[in-house]
Amino acid sequence: MPLSTLPPASLKSILSFLDRPSLYNLSLVSKQFHNLAEPFLYTTVEPVYNGNEYTYKSFLRAILNRPELARHVQAFRAFPQPDEEGWQFEPTVDDLKLFLEATSKLKLPDEFIEKLNHGLTIGILDAESTLILCLLPNLETLILDDVDEPELTLTILEYASFDSEVDFSGLSNVKHFITDTKDVDGGNSMTEQYSAAFNIASLKTFKANMPHRDYYQTNIFSPDTSSVESITLVQGALCKEFYEAMIDSCKTLTTFHYSLTRIPFFEPHLTGNIIITALLKHKSTLEDLTISLDEDWDRAYWDDDQILHMGTTLAQFHNLKTLRTGMQSLLGILHAQPDENFRDEDYPLEPKNVPVPDLVDVLPESLERLTILYANAKIVPHLKKLAEAKRHGNLKNVYVSFCTESTEERDLDVHMEGVDVVFEYHNAQQRLEMMDCQNWDKFLEEHP
Repeated sequence: MPLSTLPPASLKSILSFLDRPSLYNLSLVSKQFHNLAEPFLYTTVEPVYNGNEYTYKSFLRAILNRPELARHVQAFRAFPQPDEEGWQFEPTVDDLKLFLEATSKLKLPDEFIEKLNHGLTIGILDAESTLILCLLPNLETLILDDVDEPELTLTILEYASFDSEVDFSGLSNVKHFITDTKDVDGGNSMTEQYSAAFNIASLKTFKANMPHRDYYQTNIFSPDTSSVESITLVQGALCKEFYEAMIDSCKTLTTFHYSLTRIPFFEPHLTGNIIITALLKHKSTLEDLTISLDEDWDRAYWDDDQILHMGTTLAQFHNLKTLRTGMQSLLGILHAQPDENFRDEDYPLEPKNVPVPDLVDVLPESLERLTILYANAKIVPHLKKLAEAKRHGNLKNVYVSFCTESTEERDLDVHMEGVDVVFEYHNAQQRLEMMDCQNWDKFLEEHP
């Protein structure tokens, strides 16, 4: 049976298993195969490295000469390298003429068009990717590789916001927004503008590697305005006000992942108690929750009466299916003494006046999968009591990561009827690698 006679859904399923080189080779077989494979070649677009530069010029040329190709693009990685010497590669005369003709048709402010034309003329990648974003009507996933101040890309994000004074619908179908940054130690000044993607009307997923900052602007968020349902924030020490404003802006939230995996030298930052309190607004809809606060260091600088953990507040989330968190964030139990660098008699090892709740009273009865990180043997009695209570009939999987430095026993065991219980032991270096932002997606896949 010729491929062309297959139903479109079946054909799409078959071709989706082919990688890009295979699709390209298929397109060279004949015109018929070329027509079949071409849409899949344009489904995902990234900058091309030609041995001298990263560029979108060939792709821009293709979609400007054949606008129908732009309709196939569903995912785009913007790589807005900075406006610096060494990153500028001027286009050919013919390419520039084609690019400027395209910008002349954009209904955007004159000042913006002037900056865009200048960027295209001198060959700035930020300008090329910005023009592309104006030309992709069916774009669903936008990935931004993070650099300081990609002015044009950020401006387009602001124009795409539902509260923008500029009538721009170029990103109206974007459902997934992802930033990828390695700048976790300093303050990338563009983080607030990236978060403006929250105001894209169709957006459902927001994922960002957040730099450590002691302050973030909050005026980009308005209560109950964002359609975002899934948030993943990796690596950053967010301030309380920014986090609370972000959560409050969501109309419905089903998934929230937050991982702090390196020592921030700023205060205040988030605790399990702060996180869960803000999430109470979504207690009826939240299904998947991850709170990992690097409990290898996060044991000091707290008052005796300060509640750090989620405690029984978590039990109110009666639709929660998956929970991944540390023993301290869950119950307030610390797995070890503070490191020498942080040990000080002015700071308590554990809050003296905050009682430790029972795990059985903390977990919502809807829970199906539980992952406990940064644990020691103190968690075992809680798990046994959970097994004896038999109140959590939906629970199917329990995974516990014990810290080898604070867990002398290696034969810990808890039997829970009908529940797959897995105990593993990790040292500090293994924990750091496991929770590092570069391994975060892998961790979530291995602990679904």
